[in-house]
Amino acid sequence: MKRNTQTIAVQDLITLGICFIFYFFIFLIIAHIPVILTPLAYPFIPALLALFEGFVYLLLITKAPKFGIVTIFSVLLPVAIMLFGHGSYVLIGPVFGLLADWVLKNHHGEWKYQVLSYAIFSLWAMSITTQLYFSVDAFNQDPTFAKMGTEFTKSVMQAMPIWSLPIMLISTVLGAVIGIYWGRSILRKVSVFK
Repeated sequence: MKRNTQTIAVQDLITLGICFIFYFFIFLIIAHIPVILTPLAYPFIPALLALFEGFVYLLLITKAPKFGIVTIFSVLLPVAIMLFGHGSYVLIGPVFGLLADWVLKNHHGEWKYQVLSYAIFSLWAMSITTQLYFSVDAFNQDPTFAKMGTEFTKSVMQAMPIWSLPIMLISTVLGAVIGIYWGRSILRKVSVFK
């Protein structure tokens, strides 16, 4: 029986689950860098995520090249993050996932579309940091950050003046482009790609 290449199959969902576990594990490590090292690293979380998650995204879109797979992935991320106690600000993620999916539609095998799709997808991570620009109170009430106290928030605020928002955007896109190229070289070395 011929497999339908347009609909998401069980095999695609298994691939999605495996990629999600890798992605979320790396996310947890990177997201805790400001807590462990210094709050000054907080504005760089989106760029670092984009840099180190490129191989996972590339693996997902090449092993499960179906429209909707990136959107499902981007819905799972905020749900998992909210289960860890963070606020609903991360719910913007599926918007970027849907846009990334739309870019890939009918172009899953084309490199330039994969790069553009990942750059768009990576912008979801800015929802983690940009909440501070718009609502310091919401940031302080977030259960995870409330434990760290207002001194942590003050330190982060010093590292994130409002004029740094465009810099964060550019660094995230740049991190995504470098990250997906780096991801491709990693996957080639482990013989996932030719």
